[in-house]
Amino acid sequence: MRTTFAALLLILLLPLAHAEQPDIVAQPILADTPEAFAAQAAAVRKEMQTGGRYEYIRQSDKEKAERLLGQMGHLFEHNGAVAQMNKSTQLELFNQQEEVNGLLKHNDSNRLVCERHSKVGSNLPETTCHTVAEIEHMRKGSQHFIQDLNKTERGHAGN
Repeated sequence: MRTTFAALLLILLLPLAHAEQPDIVAQPILADTPEAFAAQAAAVRKEMQTGGRYEYIRQSDKEKAERLLGQMGHLFEHNGAVAQMNKSTQLELFNQQEEVNGLLKHNDSNRLVCERHSKVGSNLPETTCHTVAEIEHMRKGSQHFIQDLNKTERGHAGN
């Protein structure tokens, strides 16, 4: 009985073992000088555009990231490098960097999302993993399919 359970568990978890974790940038913003921050902020802004690593970021998250990047830029402009900042300003900068990094990591196109569900007609759960980009492509493809189907139905109803 234990051997059967162990074998079944191994079979169910095997897909997870082979799922490769894509390259995820742990901390896109981690700067200690105005120059380093400016370069990192420019790179992040570029990656939030269409075709970039964070292209699927929600508009509200994008606006929040832009606001935080602006606030961090302001801190660097007025204080210089982190070593020249007082402890309170360093803490404020650190918290803003962490918040931006959290938003970006959550919206990273390479982030892997795994789900467990049972197929129709089966009681055995199955694990599937897709990147955020793959999920967005599937979602958009489904939307286009439904829109095309609706257009076709309207065209046939008019005949």
